[in-house]
Amino acid sequence: MLKELLLVFALAVPLACSDSLSRQETADKWKPILVTVNELAQPTDVYQAPLFGNQVSLHLYVLAPSDSSDLTAEVQAPDQQPLTLPLQTLEMGEKTVSSYPGVDLLKFTAVARLPSQTNLGALDPSLAEAQLLRFRYGFLLSDGQRTVPVTGDFPAYSGADIPGAQWNVLGSTISSPEDQAETGQTVTLEADLANPQGEAIKVGWYVSAGELKNRRAESTEWTLPGSGTYTAIMTVRGKQSRTAQLAVRTIKAP
Repeated sequence: MLKELLLVFALAVPLACSDSLSRQETADKWKPILVTVNELAQPTDVYQAPLFGNQVSLHLYVLAPSDSSDLTAEVQAPDQQPLTLPLQTLEMGEKTVSSYPGVDLLKFTAVARLPSQTNLGALDPSLAEAQLLRFRYGFLLSDGQRTVPVTGDFPAYSGADIPGAQWNVLGSTISSPEDQAETGQTVTLEADLANPQGEAIKVGWYVSAGELKNRRAESTEWTLPGSGTYTAIMTVRGKQSRTAQLAVRTIKAP
């Protein structure tokens, strides 16, 4: 078991299953888009890898139509997956709502204390020597009419010097267009990705209106429906590190 845990990473688990008729890139209805682990409070902060015995913070981001303040999130026992341990001490914290033209971005915060190596050894003696373990979390989003489960996992380490512990994609931004830029009816969206370790990453684009040529590309075209003010959101996640970044741009079309 220990050997497998040290050598195997599973591919990222989708956050949730959405309605097949719902356009993935728009907020025609609320949808979870990202979970971050130990995100930076300030861009100048130093990344803290999830370590055994330390507190870890998770932020669940939800894209929603304007005025979706009735949406709630609660901790739910995660589904069982091989080579992972359930995150048993996860507790919900605050909820914040950021409003942008045509869309709201909700953030639910949760914290947990990871078990120490002594605690892990009490569960299974083979875990006492583990350098890396994957912990699985679960949330349940609800607005009183519709519920959506959100599950996933992330790696944690016995020390910050373990290979891979400092891998992260933090610092990724939207390089184009500039915030509050005045544009034409077709906009080029470009991501500036921070990925010094060269791990496989997953990019996602979301917009308040219009159509995207390829929502999974680092650079893509966004066709606007007409004049007005619009919002674009970029997400990026490392498939091995599970670190993630979100960025927002607001643009104006004549």
